[in-house]
This record gives sequence, structure tokens and C-alpha cells, in this order.
Amino acid sequence: MPGDDSPHASSVREAQRASQHLGTDGATMQPGSSAARETSRSPQPPKYSLRSLASQVGEVAFNEFKSYIETVARNIHEAAEQAKPVAETSLSEWIRAAIWWFLRGRSQLELHARSRNTAPAIHAKQAIINLGKALWINENVVPGHFELARYGSISVDAILAIASTTGQKETVELLSAHVTMMNHLRSLSLSIKRNNILANTLAESDHSLSQLDVSIWVRYPYFASDVSAVLSGNASRSMLAETSLKPRSLVNMMPLGDTSQFFTYGTMFVQAYVSSKEDENQQYAMPCALSITRERSDWYVCTTITSQSPLVNVMIQGDRKLGSTWEDVEWDERNHSMRLKLPRGFELDILFSDDDFRTLWNIVKYMQNSEASLSPEAGETVVFENTVKSFQYMDPATPPAFPAEPADRCRIRVFERQVTITEGTGSRKAHRGFRLSVLTSPKLKTMSNVTHRLGVGWPVVFGLLRGEDGSPALLLKVTEDGRTRSLLMTFHEVGERTEMHSLLLSMLPRDQETVTRELPLRSYALEEPANLASGRPPHTHLQFPASHASVIDQEHHLVKHGYGPTILSEHLRAFIATEWGSVTDRINLGKNAQWPRILDLLLTIYIFL
Repeated sequence: MPGDDSPHASSVREAQRASQHLGTDGATMQPGSSAARETSRSPQPPKYSLRSLASQVGEVAFNEFKSYIETVARNIHEAAEQAKPVAETSLSEWIRAAIWWFLRGRSQLELHARSRNTAPAIHAKQAIINLGKALWINENVVPGHFELARYGSISVDAILAIASTTGQKETVELLSAHVTMMNHLRSLSLSIKRNNILANTLAESDHSLSQLDVSIWVRYPYFASDVSAVLSGNASRSMLAETSLKPRSLVNMMPLGDTSQFFTYGTMFVQAYVSSKEDENQQYAMPCALSITRERSDWYVCTTITSQSPLVNVMIQGDRKLGSTWEDVEWDERNHSMRLKLPRGFELDILFSDDDFRTLWNIVKYMQNSEASLSPEAGETVVFENTVKSFQYMDPATPPAFPAEPADRCRIRVFERQVTITEGTGSRKAHRGFRLSVLTSPKLKTMSNVTHRLGVGWPVVFGLLRGEDGSPALLLKVTEDGRTRSLLMTFHEVGERTEMHSLLLSMLPRDQETVTRELPLRSYALEEPANLASGRPPHTHLQFPASHASVIDQEHHLVKHGYGPTILSEHLRAFIATEWGSVTDRINLGKNAQWPRILDLLLTIYIFL
């Protein structure tokens, strides 16, 4: 919403200014003045809390908003009555219309705020009128609706309480939406007042109602029963007419905000056109609201496409048995549109504004890429996965790729990367390090994801730590693109940390592998041999003294000679550990003319005793 401050903070400041004690001449009293001493001896005025004063300021803003809408209430009522009788329209239709105009007015008001008041004043006034339609329905239609008459002359809150205890789910859903809208309208009226939107539009414009839309009901074309069944979301992919799906909740299809089940990422208004390959008749536009949501238990982003009437109720979600998925979507960037394949051969073309198309595109692609990061790529195998107790990512970049604060219950996966190498003597799979992917918990609204490769061209730099509560933690330092990031993972159990640490070092045997006992070494060196053609002398890349080593190989009962292949081996490796770190040497003793592989082991005779 407009402005830099929250509604609560602003209302508190206004309340503090309103509660300032003034002297008889209008000047603020000083603590040591005579007027202050006289006041201290007189009866003290009642004390008000900041919360109560903020509530009073909010009530003033809401009353100002209501007062303006009352000036156009008669026009709204007449426009509604002309379309269909107000007294004969169902409660669900009224609530659906109220949600429609609330979402419409709020999105228009947000657009006006982003324009920094450069848009024409009539746009802001239309946004306020649309919010007023929602207010008119909730205050003038819902409380006295004939479907609620059986409860007697009691408040809507009391009816909601009765319906909740007696299990009347539809009534609870409708009246809960009514209460939620009223709360949102109060908050919006405070933002409207704080940013002088109503005052500015009234002062700068002299638009008559003929230039504004005061209608309630949106007109839609009529369709045959088979088309209506598909658009309403009640038809499955089966061609059997009797096959239908369970109707979806109004609150889930037209969300007013975050709920206990869903996160909501925004609503945009689009034009939808239905077609089929067998029908080439003229297409008619259907105004729809498109909302972006995600369940709190899943990473899959969903989109609902809904008309003001019950005609269109389409959801893009993750289960093909329940309807369309993102695999059924074709994006058209040039025309800012997308085509959605519906059941039974129908298609829905959706046209966006440029900004709305980019918003949806970016949200969907980011969440899809984030979720896909937990799936193996070509040549990868999942070797470790865990939901860590907490994860903290320290990145010097601005902005960072991941929240700086520790995030609870992040999902991590480690993939081993392998490539197939074909040489003259055959093919083998060669190890190419690991890929670590971290994704925030789906219980967090803002999804964040980081992916790094480990053990390729750079040592795995780690530290074994303890968290503040003593929980085991693993610190990894990754250098990419010239900067170093730190990844701190806190686990629930020591065994979880040990398993991941061991996998990154490849120090433990896996299925169908065996390991020797530790062998003490006097020294270990990685040396590049001399190049006789260029005269380059041998070069030692790594060397350290006293250490111990173990050799991991294929299990002996799986091979012919009591040991695995030493040429083109996919299992043979030596793990050399020292006080400062370790080296995993994936040994390949095959030879060719250019790069002879030589392993020299100089052992004392005591090794064999």
C-alpha cells in the first residue's frame, strides 16, 4: 500500500499528537509551568493506551471512507437492481461479487501507489468506488440477507459462531470472508487517509458518476453445458459426462490474503477466451481474476483463474487427476499471454498486461527452478538428503542469494556427479564432485534456493562445529565467481552430520564396497611427472608427512582375483588422512603413452606382520 510506514505505526504517531495536552492559549505546557502545577492538582483525565488511540484514528479514517461511499450508495444499489433483483440474489453470489470488487479496488489502489500519483486522478477515484462496492455489499446486503433470516435478529458474528458449532461449512466460509473483507477495508481506509488519496482525488478531479463505473455485476457470455462444465472446474479429463470433480472452495479460488493453508502472492485481472479445435466461432472475452498461491506444505505454485460469476473456476496445480498443471501451459512472451489446455480438448487463452505477465512469469519460473534444484540432473545420483534444524548462508554479494538470518527446517540434498569416459580399453564412470542444493522450508512464504558444486577444482573446506544449543553443525566454505560463501548447517543428530561429512570426503565404503584397515604412512605426495618434450621438471602439487591411509575397493566376492579391477576402476580409491585434512585419491592404474599412472607404496615390513 502507499507510504513508507505501516498503518499501525502511523496511527500511533497521529494518536500521540492528538493526545498532547495543550494550555488555554493553545501552547504546549512545560513541566515546570504554573499551569502544569495547577493541572497536577486538578482531577487527572482518563489515560488512554496507544493501542486504543490508534484504534480511534483508524475508526475516524474508516468513517470518512464510509461517508464518501454513502454519497454513491444509491447509484450502486440502482445499478445492481437493474441487472437482477437485489432481494432475490443468493448470499454466495453477493459474497463472490464483494470479493471481486475488493480485489479489483485493492489492485487498482496499489497500481496508483506504484505510479507515485502520476496516474490520472480518476483511476484512484475508481479504485475507491470499487472498494466502496465491496463495502456496500458487506454493510447493506449481507447482514439482512434472507438466507440469514432463520437465525433471527442477531449480528453476523453471532451467526458465524452458531454456524461454526453446528458444522454449516458453506455458511462459515461465506461469513468468514465477510468478516475478513471488513477488516481489510478498515486497514485500507487508514492507508487511504494517511496518504491523502481520497482528499487529493476529490480536490483534483471533478468527475461525475457518468465517468465512473458503479455497476456490481459483470456480464459473461453463455456457453453449452459441456463448455460450462470444463470452465467451472467440475469436469475431469474423462469424456464421460457423469465424471466430475469436487467443487473448489471460494476462499481458495479467490483468496483475500494468506490463510492457514495457503500463501497468496497477488491477484491480477486478465481477459480469458475459451476455444476448441473443433469450434472456430468468434471468441468472447471473459474478465477474470488470476491469483497466485502456494500450499504451506508444498513448493508447487498454483494459480486460480476465476470469474465474478461461477462460470470460470480453473486451477493450475500439481496433480493431473485434479485438473490442469503447468505442463499444460504454453507461454507467449511476445503477446503477453498464455494458453492453458483444459480437459476434453478445450483451451483457455489468457491475456495479461505487460507488468502482470512478467510478474507471473518470474514467480512461476523461479519457484519451478527452485523445486527442480532438488531433482538430479543428467549424470547425478542422490547420495544424501536431510531436513536440517537450521541453515545460515553468508554471502558478501548485494543482494545476497539467500536470507542472511538462519532459516529453520531447510531441505538439503547432495548429488554425486559422474561422467562416462570412453578410452581405448573401455568405458568407465568417473567421479566429478558433488552438487549441494538447499531450499527453504515450504512453511516460509518467501522461497530461497542456493546450489553449489563441491570437490571440483577446489578442496572441500569444512569445519565441525556446535550450535548455541549444542546441536552438531557443519560449516562449508565455497569459492565461486571470485568470492567465498559460508554455509552453516545445524543438524538434529550427530549421525546426520557424520554421514554428510563422510560422503563429501568419500571416506566410507558404499554398497558392494569394502575397506582395508588403516595403514600408517610416512609421507604422501601428488606429483606431476616431468615433460620430456618440453624439458619441464616434475612438479609436486601436494605433499605432507605422517599420515594414515585406507583403501576402498569393490567387494572381493564380486571379483575374480580377490581384488577389484585396477584399470578403469569405478570403485578403487585411497583415503589419506592427516591432522590438517584429508585427500581422497581415486586410483586408476591404466597406462597410455601420454599419462602413465604410477602408484609407489613404500611400506615397512611390519605392515605385513
